[in-house]
Amino acid sequence: MLPDKERKVLRILAAYTYKHKRFPSMWELWRKTGSREADLVRTLKALVDKGFIEWDQASHHTSRIIKEWEDGVMVKHQKDSRALEPWEMASF
Repeated sequence: MLPDKERKVLRILAAYTYKHKRFPSMWELWRKTGSREADLVRTLKALVDKGFIEWDQASHHTSRIIKEWEDGVMVKHQKDSRALEPWEMASF
């Protein structure tokens, strides 16, 4: 299981890469996490060592995500609620 900081950075990387089709810069990561650059570099190196990302410190263009999620982690789906809210009942 990943520590909180590594999991947070991995989720930010996955969401950012999905939305913008590129790896975020260090400035963008700093802005989204609030961590210092040295902490971010340490976290990114830990994610590389654990096989979640490929990261080249000199060039972010060659960096990519290998695995977005941890192994064995289940995503909880929201239950389908059929209960009507009080304000929805007034329209009947």
